[in-house]
Amino acid sequence: MIKISAERAIFFLKASVILTACWPPSPKATRSHIILFELSWYVLFTNALFLLFPLINAIYENRTDSIVVTKSICLFCAVAQITFKMILCRLERSRFQSLLFDLEKSCKIKTSQEKVVFERYINKCKYIHLLYTSLCYLTAIIVICSPLYTYQRFPTNAKYPFSVDHSPIREIIFLHQTLVGLQVSAGMCIDCQLAALLWYVGAKFEVLSKNIREFKKVKELNTCLKKHQEILRYAAETKDVILHLILTTTLTTTMGIIFAGLNIVDQQSTAVKIQYVFIVCVASTELLISAWPADNLINTSSNISWGVYNSNWLKTNPCVRRNLVQCIMRSQKFETIHVGKLKMPFCLQYYASFLTSSFSYFTTLRAVLGKE
Repeated sequence: MIKISAERAIFFLKASVILTACWPPSPKATRSHIILFELSWYVLFTNALFLLFPLINAIYENRTDSIVVTKSICLFCAVAQITFKMILCRLERSRFQSLLFDLEKSCKIKTSQEKVVFERYINKCKYIHLLYTSLCYLTAIIVICSPLYTYQRFPTNAKYPFSVDHSPIREIIFLHQTLVGLQVSAGMCIDCQLAALLWYVGAKFEVLSKNIREFKKVKELNTCLKKHQEILRYAAETKDVILHLILTTTLTTTMGIIFAGLNIVDQQSTAVKIQYVFIVCVASTELLISAWPADNLINTSSNISWGVYNSNWLKTNPCVRRNLVQCIMRSQKFETIHVGKLKMPFCLQYYASFLTSSFSYFTTLRAVLGKE
């Protein structure tokens, strides 16, 4: 089996989200690099907006045509997702920069314990991430090529406030929608970026649990307890940064699954149905990418208490034991991410609930539209 290094994985992640300008440059980056990054963000964000508003216009103008409306809403959700994600990543850029820089710095240290565990996680989920990223871009290409197998002139049904029947406007619109389609794919890969941060935090907790379990001197234990506080702060920062991005993904993918599903069961050509099957597959998988490491984070953060319990704590003095008891008590409060006001933490169980709810909403909406 081919093993993927942490450096290669990070390079792959950076390449997959390059069209979003959501991976901030290093704090050591040159001024020219920062200016170029800022300029690319504004260009890409404006580019997405120029398709978002025509899609809203298409939904309004074709409100009596359920087929066109469902298609437009589905694609609108995809463009809205990348737009909101770019805004959120920009607002949290300084914190993202700090978290990702720490991740990259740790992966450059060959003797880093976190790097070893992180690479084990990478090789555990590499096929899913590779398949998901490939599926994102393949879906975009299928949508972009839709004029070849449908009567549409462009990949979307967007309505513009000017004529698009003549050259070179027609070609410019097509190229613009093509670029936005690729941006949407890159936006969906941002969840892989979030997953990398969650896997890394999980690796930190796993290494700490091992070090606590194997400590021999009180000095080593004190170092571990200080490290625990640092990791808790890093975990809190990570959760705070990615929370709204996960909420954005949840809302847009739920709507995407519902309206793409309606196009699958509607009276459409086989080629169009296949297009929306790909969209449903990608939208259904997107939340899994970050739910899996979030579930792992719950387990690794709670395992700290077991690391303390299985350590040589009986030979320590009463003062150290009190610190260990506090560490155990803190570890009982798992590192969970709560999306919105839902009581269920973001994990694999939440993902299963998300799928169930999405298909339930789809069934209900289909029944309502069927009666009409």
